[in-house]
Amino acid sequence: MRPAKFVDSQELLKRDFHLPGNVYREFLQCSVVLTVQRGENQRGENMIASFESVTSIDADVEQPTVVQKAGVSLMCFVTFLFLYFIMSGPLAWMEGKMKFKPFSKSVKTVYAPLVKLVESDVKPASSVIKAYVGLFKK
Repeated sequence: MRPAKFVDSQELLKRDFHLPGNVYREFLQCSVVLTVQRGENQRGENMIASFESVTSIDADVEQPTVVQKAGVSLMCFVTFLFLYFIMSGPLAWMEGKMKFKPFSKSVKTVYAPLVKLVESDVKPASSVIKAYVGLFKK
């Protein structure tokens, strides 16, 4: 068996080896540290003891601003509320079909804020929630 040959990025450039765009830049920034310790395995062959790869972070990467972080947080919150509302109908339907007390208790606990909103009869939110959940209760 032939030993593996490690080639650095400069040698690849000499051989006309090119990677597309950012992959090439990341490849050039990657440095590989190879530690060879002489030792023998059971067959009496030399062995490599450790292999460690170290990558450096690109210095020109921009950090997100406070406005960007706030925008992402707002989008996550709106998505959560949307999914919370959308899942209320199917979960109400499953809760009615399953008749499994722990599941019913957890659905009632999770959707207690919507129940309070419907019970307080806040228009138009309560009528929208009743209509949507009613689609699944039939």
